[in-house]
Order: sequence, then structure tokens, then C-alpha cells
Amino acid sequence: MRNAWIIVVMLAGAVGVGAGCDVAIEAGAPVDGTVEATALLRFVDYRGTTARVLEVEGGVARTSANRIVSYRSGADGVPGTKDDEAFGSVVELATVSGLSGTSLMRLGQWAVTRGWDDGDDAWVGVYDGVGFSLGDAEVTLDVANTAPESVLDIEAGLRSDAVASILAARPIVSIEQLASLPRVGEVNLAQLRGYAVARAETAQILAE
Repeated sequence: MRNAWIIVVMLAGAVGVGAGCDVAIEAGAPVDGTVEATALLRFVDYRGTTARVLEVEGGVARTSANRIVSYRSGADGVPGTKDDEAFGSVVELATVSGLSGTSLMRLGQWAVTRGWDDGDDAWVGVYDGVGFSLGDAEVTLDVANTAPESVLDIEAGLRSDAVASILAARPIVSIEQLASLPRVGEVNLAQLRGYAVARAETAQILAE
């Protein structure tokens, strides 16, 4: 299968991306534009999809998971910065990760079951017993990174030591990172998510 991907890369360079995608079909990978490919690329491009998430939840080999995250993080190696990269096609993802077509299809199908093919309902995961959809994760990270200390303390109702931990860790790029911070824990994480989601819903209602 490794040789098959060498052929993919050679053909993609020689005759264009379209031909590369045709070979990818034969190798068993999802075809760009299909539901599986869309879900796959959205999942691996999401900043909260860490190497651990790829490995533990997506079943990706550790070496491939690290390659994906390293490429996505750009030249500075720091996620969430201006030089971050995104995978433009399944062929590009295969070239970087070294995953076989079958493995990519399996991951794409798994991503579809988690809702990554459409909207903010994609399932990010459960951290410290608190579940997050993509929409929940985005608004929670926004509050964690932008809200002043008084908002986190008084309005969100977090403990002062959890607030201090969040402020010191900014920028926080994933729910995994947020959940791993000292003094945050399940109670504060759930409290922060609840506040962030409620605030976003209120803002949406007022905007209508």
C-alpha cells in the first residue's frame, strides 16, 4: 500500500490533482467531495484534534498522528497561530500521514458517525466527564481565551484557582488542553461550558 501512495503522489504531480484522486479511489481512500472525505478533512484540520485524539479516538497510529499535527501546526510548530496549515485534499493527507487508503476510509467513516460532515454538531469528545460538540467547544474556548478575569470568576462562576490557571495558559487551543489545566477539573469545565453555550445562545436570540 505504501507503493500505491508513491504512485498517487507521482501522478498528482505529473497530471494534476484530479488524476491523483482517481488513483486514491483505487487505493481505497475516500474521494474528495464525498461525505467521508469532507468529514475526514474537517476532523483532521480542526485545531482541537490533537495527536492523542487521533490516536485514542480515531485509531490512528501514533507516528501518523504526530505527522498530521506537526504539519497542521506549521513552521513554528505551535497550533492556533497564523502559519497553521490545512489539508486541501485526501491525497495531501495521505502523503503527509503515510496512512493507507483503507485506513483513511475507515477514519473518514468514523468521522461521519461523529457528525464531522456537517455543521457544529460534530462530536469533539468527552473530557473529565464533560461532553463537547464542535459548537460547544468553539464557544467555550472563545470564553476561556477572551473573557476577563471578572467574567470567568463572577459570571461563569469558576473557582478562583481555576480562573488563574486558565488566564496563565492562554492561548488555549483545544478542550483537551483546557481540561488538563491544573485546578480546572470536571466541575469548572462543566460550569464554563454551560456559561459559554448559554451566552452564545442569548447572543444569537438578540441578533435575530
